[in-house]
Amino acid sequence: MSMIPDFAVKLARLIAGYSMDVAEGDVVAINTPIAAEEFVLPLVAEILERGGHPLVNARFPGLNEVFLDKASDAQIDYVDPRHELVVEKADVYMVVLADTNTKSLASSPPEKIARANK
Repeated sequence: MSMIPDFAVKLARLIAGYSMDVAEGDVVAINTPIAAEEFVLPLVAEILERGGHPLVNARFPGLNEVFLDKASDAQIDYVDPRHELVVEKADVYMVVLADTNTKSLASSPPEKIARANK
């Protein structure tokens, strides 16, 4: 086993156990890019071992750029009812950040980025 997956397993145990204190029956929402797969997979395994219910929303590269390029203000301001439901029902909500292209939003208008992050 390589060092990264071993580290990811240890980090997943620390986060699920100490930071999130996942218990039997907890609903754990995880919003993550696909690039975080090596960490998210052991995290999901740890949540399952603790009796939790992981709900993973995986986003793929380029989606934010397309959204910010094409979306109107009304589309940016729209709050997806699925997200509201997840936030309302989840006992634990986690966002994993793992960018593979740190300059992916460089050509997106800053005001759209700010509006989308509200």
